[in-house]
Amino acid sequence: MNNVNSNHYSSCVLLDFLVCSMSTPYVFLHFLGFFGAGFFSGFGVSNMVQIVTGLLVFFGMVNSNIFVFESRSSSLQMNRFRMTRTSVRIMYHVVSFCLNSSICLFLLFSPDDQSAAKLDALKLDPCPTREFFINDILIISTDIHTIHFILWICGPVIMLHMTIHLFFHAICTIYYLYVAPSKSISVETQRNQRKFFMGIIFQTTIPMVVFLSIVGLIVIDGVKQSMSQSIMNSTIIAIGGHGIVESISVILVHRSYRRVVLRMLKKQETKSKITI
Repeated sequence: MNNVNSNHYSSCVLLDFLVCSMSTPYVFLHFLGFFGAGFFSGFGVSNMVQIVTGLLVFFGMVNSNIFVFESRSSSLQMNRFRMTRTSVRIMYHVVSFCLNSSICLFLLFSPDDQSAAKLDALKLDPCPTREFFINDILIISTDIHTIHFILWICGPVIMLHMTIHLFFHAICTIYYLYVAPSKSISVETQRNQRKFFMGIIFQTTIPMVVFLSIVGLIVIDGVKQSMSQSIMNSTIIAIGGHGIVESISVILVHRSYRRVVLRMLKKQETKSKITI
């Protein structure tokens, strides 16, 4: 499970590094516009490359959550649904990642004439923020039917797909840990397994809450058409701050990390006393 957790932590760190520093997304939701406000733009990286990279990293983080729950579920010998063959597991996660990332295909149909697309975007949002005029914006689509299809069909379908995978593996684990535990495993081992599983739920809930909050805002905007750009920007800031909460949750869940942090704090306190 150490490798599983390492993959999850690495994907979260990579997403935070991308969102907070390299390619901070500025999203115009009403007409699906985007530009990167991070270091990548300063280095001349195109908005298309930035948004594709961001989406792939995001879905990689989501799939790392599925990988964590699937690994926990498959480690239970009595689970009849566990995957034992490595090739099957690899195929399962690759297909899941590809299905989630399929939304990137819509980027292939973004308008070639971006100047004309920006004029069309003003018809959907006549008063965008000043960033729309002073930055190089990538307009993904200005067709209202395409926008509604992406936001109301593709988005919810992908969310449902990810949720089904997570809930399936979580339910299997809960059933074989709490409802029908193996009689051949000691009580102490079962207690440790349950404790570890609760820790997994706690630390993986944070990224999913962030994702669901974005979906919730999109739904509200679709219903009321009243979400301001400031709310969208606040959502991006919340995504960037999720890494801090993720780090705190890891420290709270895992005793070994708490010990290391406390040891570092004690050393720092000792150095301060010596200096004084």
